[in-house]
Amino acid sequence: AHQVAAQPNVQAVARVKLDVTTVDGVNSFLVFGLDPAEFPEQRFVITHGTRPTGNEVLLGDHAAAQLGRGPGDVIQVDGHTLRVAGIFHSGNAFEDGGVVAPLALVEQLAGTAGEVTSIAVIVRPGVPPSQVAKQLEQHFPGLVSVTDPGQAVQVDTTSRLLISAGWVFGIVALLVGGIGVTNTMAMSVMERGQEIG
Repeated sequence: AHQVAAQPNVQAVARVKLDVTTVDGVNSFLVFGLDPAEFPEQRFVITHGTRPTGNEVLLGDHAAAQLGRGPGDVIQVDGHTLRVAGIFHSGNAFEDGGVVAPLALVEQLAGTAGEVTSIAVIVRPGVPPSQVAKQLEQHFPGLVSVTDPGQAVQVDTTSRLLISAGWVFGIVALLVGGIGVTNTMAMSVMERGQEIG
């Protein structure tokens, strides 16, 4: 984040941890880990309740409607009980459908302390975001720059799906192989029973 902040045409940066987990029994729920002192959380419009303190969370207005929760209620995030401080509206469907929690807490829940999913960037006035995105990709090999928040969700979700699919295909391959070996051995024993005896 410090290296990105030092690049030309970058006005401000913020660390973001995106986790797709279970919230109140609902699978594949978006949980955004943000630092309250950085700009992404500060730009949210709080429609009900207050800004969070400590390990309290914010709910997007769509998430609050889906879960039936409001300020003062508690929610279960990946098995941890957290109090809802307020409800926000950002105008982005992905954010409004998720939970915002402190960055350190989301890193802990994901088991990846000190590791963020992305770095949010504010570009200097008058500079096209696409230009800065290209400059950052050139300066940091392997970095993927996105200019639409929905793309960040797609990148993270796609990587999780690929990992899950890899495990599923591996297990299926082992099962098919095991059945094939078992079938071959059973047929050999049945056909040569007398010789074996």
